[in-house]
Amino acid sequence: MLWRKPNAGPVRARWNQLERYGHDLTRTLSGEPEPLIERKETNRLLAGALLRETGGNAALLGLPGSGRRSAVRALARAIARGEAPPGLEGRQVFWIDAANLVAGSRYRGELEERVARLGEEVAAGRGRLVVALEDAALLAGSDAGPSSGGAALSRLLRAGGWVLPLTPAQRETLARAVPDWETIVQTVEIPRWDDVACEEVISARLPALERHHGLRFSPGAPRTAVRLARRYLRRRALPGAALDLLDHAAALARANGEAEVDRGPLLESVAARTGLPLRGLDATLPGAGSEGRWLGAEDVLARRVVGQEKAVRAVAAALRRARTGLGDPRRPLGSFLFVGPTGVGKTELGRALAEFLFGDEEALVRVDMSEYMERHAVARLIGAPPGYVGFELPGQLTDPVMRRPFSVVLMDEAEKAHPDVLNLLLQILEDGRLTDGYGRTVDFRHTVVALTSNAGSREARGAGKRAPEVFMQHVRRLFRPELLNRLDDVVLFSPLSVEDMEEIAGLQLQRACERLGAWSVSVDLTPAARRALARAGHDPEYGARPLRRLIDREILDRLARALLAGELAAGDRVVFDGSPGKWSWHKDGIGGADKAAHL
Repeated sequence: MLWRKPNAGPVRARWNQLERYGHDLTRTLSGEPEPLIERKETNRLLAGALLRETGGNAALLGLPGSGRRSAVRALARAIARGEAPPGLEGRQVFWIDAANLVAGSRYRGELEERVARLGEEVAAGRGRLVVALEDAALLAGSDAGPSSGGAALSRLLRAGGWVLPLTPAQRETLARAVPDWETIVQTVEIPRWDDVACEEVISARLPALERHHGLRFSPGAPRTAVRLARRYLRRRALPGAALDLLDHAAALARANGEAEVDRGPLLESVAARTGLPLRGLDATLPGAGSEGRWLGAEDVLARRVVGQEKAVRAVAAALRRARTGLGDPRRPLGSFLFVGPTGVGKTELGRALAEFLFGDEEALVRVDMSEYMERHAVARLIGAPPGYVGFELPGQLTDPVMRRPFSVVLMDEAEKAHPDVLNLLLQILEDGRLTDGYGRTVDFRHTVVALTSNAGSREARGAGKRAPEVFMQHVRRLFRPELLNRLDDVVLFSPLSVEDMEEIAGLQLQRACERLGAWSVSVDLTPAARRALARAGHDPEYGARPLRRLIDREILDRLARALLAGELAAGDRVVFDGSPGKWSWHKDGIGGADKAAHL
């Protein structure tokens, strides 16, 4: 019988399979100076799971960066130093990457043979080993139910002593594939790190980062990294997300020839990862002086959305609440139902929000809900589950938001969607997340969710002051109370007046001029021409869209002919006068002479 003093370090033994596919952490960490923040509660829970008579395995659950690997390494070092929790004294801790088991298996059954031999060796060493298996889901395959790989993994785990570092999605995969998962595996969740603990971990790791990059970090860099990572890098957990951010920022600073990592490289790193503009990111930090921008949000939005003062005020107020932290952090930044006639600016407000919040109109995820009128269309939004037709296709809602989590999600014509499709929104609006067909959790907390609807437009026409009431009657009839109750606001859009159309005509012509950049030609209308164009394009039923078509037909078509005919030169300013069908124009050429023509 082998005797050792209580809580002594591990007794070394020769393990063929374990050393072939992994490495002994208790040996490599026994005298390693690596700073590891030991969490005694996690060690205690791990010990409780590993010492069970039935199963004796632990699923160490956490997001990437939460410290799953560090928890195993801290346990191994505690054992190596004779400081292990009672019951785990003297054990050897091995780390195995499942990819090493899979690599090189060339014929059917070879992987199962490797797993079986490994399981036999661990079973022979029961009570003397702790084996951490990374990416265990690789052994189970991607089947929707119990699989041959899952059965092999089940036999492997019956020996006990296994620790499986898993993400929530990986745990769900294994729970489906392994027949008796709940019986043989005990889940141990990695506790959430608070900011103070994160900064402690980061401070311990900074010297190594400084030596690697040959530069120093400013005193405020750890705190800034934690703030930015917690807000913008939510696909990874702290403290790993903050450490990764510091490493990337140091690399950027080094490439730029800088000697110190301060706020600038950290913001640059976040911008590169999220696609957000540096201006907007800088405003999230103390002392940025961005309060005025948010106080004037109505003015910024109203430059693009004409004639909808009430709608703009309602949206700006909700965004300010979210900005100051008074909104619920678990929910999207804002959630609205835009209701009103077609062509009055509902979609345009979504684009304006994307530009204001995230610096780019492209930060708009637009979903046409008229394409989701059938119950089975739910799978198209979130992706089909494993084993179903279309499993390989990404979700048309979840995939764009996962790739760009800082965006405006605009769901056009929401009243046409099937009720089961709208039910998906309940989870988004309440919890700020949605699980896709792959089992991945998609974060909506940094999005603005806007639904648009034309419901009641026909009935509200001619209703006068009763128009808002008519709209709300149709909204309550078409949308469930559970959905309406989770929205920040139901925003009513008004029909456009002739005066509004004049302003819109100017905006649309301005955008046309921006598209003429390659020609270096500017276009304008006389006040009389603008009024005539607005009156001709005014249609209370169809909003601003007839005006856009009129400008295309009456102005831009004629301008295109003149450009192709060589009648205009770079630097010309073209001024249109008259009315539809009777336009004339004159230009100020670069040579200074005025010329006139009839189109």
